[in-house]
Parts: sequence; structure tokens; C-alpha cells
Amino acid sequence: MCDVFNSVAENSPEASLHLIGRGKDYWEYLSESVLSSGAKKQTTYYGSKQTNELSEILQSASICIFPSLNENFSLAIEEAMALEKVVIASDIPAFNEIINHNTNGLIAKSKEDYIAYIDQIFKKPEDFKYLALKARKDILNKFTREKMVINSLHYYQTILSDKI
Repeated sequence: MCDVFNSVAENSPEASLHLIGRGKDYWEYLSESVLSSGAKKQTTYYGSKQTNELSEILQSASICIFPSLNENFSLAIEEAMALEKVVIASDIPAFNEIINHNTNGLIAKSKEDYIAYIDQIFKKPEDFKYLALKARKDILNKFTREKMVINSLHYYQTILSDKI
């Protein structure tokens, strides 16, 4: 994703990248080998954070990007969507369960997609506000703790009733 930000930083000098997760060694690798000097100046690295610390960081974001190549059902993506952030995520099964492309977020299939979506959002943020609003609505309708408990109980009851 940092190589994507190199392009974004060139086109949008006001943009900033805020990295959360991974270890210090990974950050050193990125800052020395991947990020351009301009992009590096526009980047903040937070390291690993607890879930309760993410909300404050996410509040200041315009766009939240999830470039994972392999992930389970992600609470971080739900948190960003619940905070009405425009979300761009990789085209992987776990994210496709949460995001409906161009309805409540954007699914990127390539680095070029990420760059194009970010550029479009920065140029006309008002055109993408509907994604953030729909994202929050979907999270509240489908993925609250209460909804997940009810759905899980229903699922287990269905399995058990089939075995009886």
C-alpha cells in the first residue's frame, strides 16, 4: 500500500498516510525501502494499537484503506464504516461479505484501483459521502453485537434442529 501512497502523495500534497499495526521492523523497511522521501514526510506510523485506541485515530481519517490480501472477518473495517468513513478494501472474500462495491464502500482489485479511487475521493469528496452514510447504516443494521448474537443463535438452532 505504501507504493500506492507514493503516487497519491505526488498528486495530493495535502494527503497523509497513517499506518497502524505490524512491528517496528516493518515500519523501518517501509520508510527505508518503499516510501518516497515526499511520501515519508506525509506518513505517521502508530505501531500496534488496541481496538479501543483505533476510534480516536480513525475519527481524523477521510478515507480508510484495508489492503489485506488475506483476512478474517475484520472488526477494524466495521469500526471505520460505523464512524462514517469512506472505506476502500481489497477484493477478498472477508471484505466482500461486508462491502458492496459502490454502495457502502469501494473494492479495489489492483493498485491502480486504489490510486484512482483515492484521487477521485480527494477531488470530489462530496460525491462519496453517500458511501460513508450507507456504510454506517449497514453496520448498524447488520453487524451490531446484538444482531450478531441473534444471527449466531439462529444459525446454531438451525444446525441443532437438523440433527434432531
